[in-house]
Parts: sequence; C-alpha cells; structure tokens
Amino acid sequence: CLSGPNVKVSKVFHIKKGTLLNDLLDKVKINKKDSLYVMGGLMKGNVIDPLNEVIYNNQNGLVVTCKTKPKARDCINCGLCAKVCPVKVNPKHLMDQKLISNNCLD
Repeated sequence: CLSGPNVKVSKVFHIKKGTLLNDLLDKVKINKKDSLYVMGGLMKGNVIDPLNEVIYNNQNGLVVTCKTKPKARDCINCGLCAKVCPVKVNPKHLMDQKLISNNCLD
C-alpha cells in the first residue's frame, strides 16, 4: 500500500518481488525531492532511501510524507504513542497531569 500526504491517491500495488522501489515511485509520479519515505507505518516504521530499496515479501506499506514537520494536531486518544514509547512513558498522561518526565525522549 502506498499512501501519505505526498501521494495523490492511496493505492495497493501488486508488484514483482525484487522490483526497485524507485521504479514504482517513478510510475506514480511522486515529488521525490520533498518526500520522506517510511516503510511499515509512521509509528513503527523505518525511514528508507527509495533509491536503494528492493521490494520483498514482508513489506506491508509505504508512507510518503513531507520532509518538513507537519502541524501538530489535537490528540484523539488513540493510545499509539504510549504503545510505541521506548521508555514506556504515556505522553497523554504527562500532558493531562502537567508532569515532566526525565525519561521522555521527545
């Protein structure tokens, strides 16, 4: 699945294993200069270089987003931030209680 703010229409692609990701991006005409590529989702994925990435079986999604930091949005209480925090800090709880944690990595 290819999605994100720099993709005009999100779409699922069935492509041959071993295909260069850059070849797929050329076909869908993405502005590569201003894009950041995250394989596996924004919360748990990894930033990749599309020029050196080859498609294989276990890749489940690519988010193409802007390199610039997007505007902050209000919390929707989804809980994902607490699930992925490497030091097990719940940012929502800290904000609600106006607490500061020395464990927070921001």
